[in-house]
Amino acid sequence: MPHGVLTPLGRQLRTVLAGLGRTRAVGWSGLGDGRIRRTRGLNAHDRAYHGSHEHGLPVTVVQEAWFDDAPTELAAQEPQTEPRKRVLKRRTRRSFLTEALRAAGKEFAVARVPNSKHDLSHVNVRKVQGWTQHKKNMARHRLEYVPSLARTTDLTLERLVASHIQHMNTTKDTGQAEWDAPYRLSFRESSFLSRLGYGKSDIETWARIVSLEDSLAAVESLGDLIDAHCRKRVPLFLVTFLLRRRYLKPRALHTLLEVVPRLLDEHVRRFGSQSRGENTFLLVFIRLIRHAREVWTAALPAIAELILKYSPRVSAANVRQIDNLTTSLNKAMSLMSLETAVSPFQDKVYQEAAVVCILRFMTEHKPQLQITREGYRAVTRIQLAQKKTASEQQWAELKALSWPPWKQDRTAMDAGITADEHGISTAAATLNRMQEAGYSPMAWERTARLLAGWDVDGTPTIQTRALLGTGFPRLHFDSAVWSARITTTRTAQEAWAAYLAFEDTQLPPSDDVHIAILQKLYGEEERQRQSNQPQASVSDAEQRRRLLPGDTKEVEPLPPSTHLYTYTRTPVPTVEAFVGHLRNRGIQLKNHVLAFVVARAPRLGLSLEYLRGSIAQYPDIANLLWHGPRYNTSSIPDSVFAAFIELLCRYSNVPWNGYHHRSVSLGPHFARPSTFDGQKLNPHHPLVLALELLRARCTMSRLPWNSVLRALGRDATVASMRFLRTTEQASEPEKDTQVAKSHGTILVHSLVRSTLNLMQNQHVDLDSKGLHYLCVATESATIACWTVLGSEAGSADDTSHNRAIVHEAEDILRRRFHTNHLKGQFWILVVGNQHEVKASRTIIDSKHTHDSATRAPLPLLRVPSASLLHAYVRALGWAGEHSLLFELVQWMVLHKEDLYVQWEQERNNREALRLVIVALRVFLERTWLISVVRKLRSGATELVYNNMGAFSSNPRPGPLQMLETPAPAEIIAEVKALLDGVGEWPSWPTDEEVVRYWKDKRFKQIRALM
Repeated sequence: MPHGVLTPLGRQLRTVLAGLGRTRAVGWSGLGDGRIRRTRGLNAHDRAYHGSHEHGLPVTVVQEAWFDDAPTELAAQEPQTEPRKRVLKRRTRRSFLTEALRAAGKEFAVARVPNSKHDLSHVNVRKVQGWTQHKKNMARHRLEYVPSLARTTDLTLERLVASHIQHMNTTKDTGQAEWDAPYRLSFRESSFLSRLGYGKSDIETWARIVSLEDSLAAVESLGDLIDAHCRKRVPLFLVTFLLRRRYLKPRALHTLLEVVPRLLDEHVRRFGSQSRGENTFLLVFIRLIRHAREVWTAALPAIAELILKYSPRVSAANVRQIDNLTTSLNKAMSLMSLETAVSPFQDKVYQEAAVVCILRFMTEHKPQLQITREGYRAVTRIQLAQKKTASEQQWAELKALSWPPWKQDRTAMDAGITADEHGISTAAATLNRMQEAGYSPMAWERTARLLAGWDVDGTPTIQTRALLGTGFPRLHFDSAVWSARITTTRTAQEAWAAYLAFEDTQLPPSDDVHIAILQKLYGEEERQRQSNQPQASVSDAEQRRRLLPGDTKEVEPLPPSTHLYTYTRTPVPTVEAFVGHLRNRGIQLKNHVLAFVVARAPRLGLSLEYLRGSIAQYPDIANLLWHGPRYNTSSIPDSVFAAFIELLCRYSNVPWNGYHHRSVSLGPHFARPSTFDGQKLNPHHPLVLALELLRARCTMSRLPWNSVLRALGRDATVASMRFLRTTEQASEPEKDTQVAKSHGTILVHSLVRSTLNLMQNQHVDLDSKGLHYLCVATESATIACWTVLGSEAGSADDTSHNRAIVHEAEDILRRRFHTNHLKGQFWILVVGNQHEVKASRTIIDSKHTHDSATRAPLPLLRVPSASLLHAYVRALGWAGEHSLLFELVQWMVLHKEDLYVQWEQERNNREALRLVIVALRVFLERTWLISVVRKLRSGATELVYNNMGAFSSNPRPGPLQMLETPAPAEIIAEVKALLDGVGEWPSWPTDEEVVRYWKDKRFKQIRALM
């Protein structure tokens, strides 16, 4: 995607939105109110493209459940004996693969559909009575007889694959060998496969692909199958079913984006452009978008181009196809604009590029395609999450400190800053265009306008960067508007006044409102805690770039004058007092509200009290508190489970059995040790319990994993290592405090390895945050080994315990396992290959090079932030990995354009990049160890360079020599030349900056050993 597309959406689309908001395509009805013409006489296959009415207005809704995973051209059903008019009353098509995989215990390959999600496959929800008919059908379906998979006779490829999986599972359960009970096809099934050009071996291959637990291995097997099938067509249901998985590795999604175009091209070549199976194609793109938002947002522009490539060009005479294409493209924009999993605000640049690509296609299409309510909402959603423009910043700076924040002129020149030119943000302008197009504002639009800076009554609010969802079903209620009113305040006093006004309305309790006020109250407590701490000096440049209210989640202090305060009938409470207020009103804490207060409670006992008070709501919480991970916790929401893991990680230095009453008997799990990587660990250790829960839960979310990795880099965790081992394996305490702390850090590193191995077993990759925590843990492990060896070199204490610690430290440094593993994880995150980094924009397998000439190269899997690069440089620098640092600099210069686009979205990016370059010079030159070099030169043996470019000296041990040796002068000069060659980056650091970087306590700790 050219970088010219990545511009603010308001400036890019002003002309497009103005044109598309008022121009109607030929053949459309309802020009004045924005309604889409209703198409009559459509069957269930065609109704998949049509939406539903929201209070009388059309809203396009496309759900994954609307589409059948098995393409219609691959199904050879028996001739229909029932009248066609009864098709709409039939049961929704069954997912045979889902039934077979669940019966085989392969839940990892099955989509987890929320209970609130309805299957609308055979219901025309655009009709007024659509939902009523849907409820009647659902009630009737629950009473119908459903034959088992073994008795099903449908002739589809999906059903045959499911039957094979079921046969293999049955054979495994009965203990029979595979050759004793081979899978057999009936004559009817063999004839069906022969007509399509397939055989029994194809069914077995497809069954193996969908049954693989590792998503990357499954996708790579699919790619190999496509390469091997020169004349056979690989069915599309394999792709759609692989995309149904809850989680795909970034590398698997990368491979899929290379495989899917070849598969779709082959499909079009065989069946022609008129038999595209549009439902299946759209289903593939919808699921690709979902996985891209989860693991690889940079791929959204490439997915948008794929959607447009396989979208049909229709004429104005075909009204139905125009309706379908318009609905599909607007739905694609809506899905692409939703919140991403890793960096939702920074990823907006890729979402913007994808939406611009689709809007340009809709503008250039003849006739022009209409932007529906979903399309306008998608554009607004992206604009709400973007930074303030220059005019918006001018308007925000002139707002009064009182409430409502009307504009106050400071000078006579401020009179030219008007509400019409500066007060209307880009998001508010898009909402105006939407209303001009005939779409009346609903709860979603009112909420968005509040976040854009204006209340529904015309009073100003604080323009706030926010992530707004789809609006179904929660934002249909007025409580969403009150949640936005609380969010668009500056101080806790203003937020509390808005909440009291919400209570006065007598509206039903809302989790959104409770979360909004809890965030403000917690932010006020954080602000007060930080105000009591000494403030660091702030440079003039940072003062000029002071963030305005609404740019961050931080709560502003009260105005300097009391007459500017906001009146509240009760004082602003604490978080604990507010939770008590909710309980007094009979409101139970649940889901995200419970997770918020549990994860952020100031005391461990208070968090446990919140959990015990919610046992009636979630009975399985008792298993977390007393029975251990061997018991079922599936009914606990993911947010509450992640909060409990965060709680264990926050208090990692407190034994878990220390907070249970003596009369409470712990479950059987706590009576035996936990085993990780062959080590028996204490099950009462909070981090061990967290790992046991993660192993039992098999969660794919990276949030709890990141909590564990973050805790492993804290000093409190190092202190807790004294009770990591079981009683039988407990070692004698170390005499030297510094050595004891270093030994604890080495034990932490072993727990880091166990965590990474557990993630690998569950096929979960690290994200940017997890890699950052791994860098911190690797740096701490290297310094700990350095401290142990440095203390041992001048110590006469030669006990067996000390020798074991020294041997462990030497083994870590000599094998370089920690740095090699960190290097592999870094390249897996960035480019998807841990073995080599090619000099290209992306790593493309050699077998796919014939396609790279016809398609634009895919972007990097993840562009690392400047702070992540700084942590990575420190981790490699402490270990003396000069060659890896040189390799990193070469890669940074090669991908400077990608890094520039990412860093422009970050706060204080120039300062973070400056730290990266300063750290490179510090760890390459190692002048902070100049005293060590002088000591070595004064010894009996003079320092010389060996053939590897490193110092060679007898008085120092081998691992210490590696850590203390600076990089060769050639490498330092090459790194300096590469960095100076990029004009946008800071210059080579000065000596003063290097000395200032030394002031970190870790450098002092190492110099004290010399």
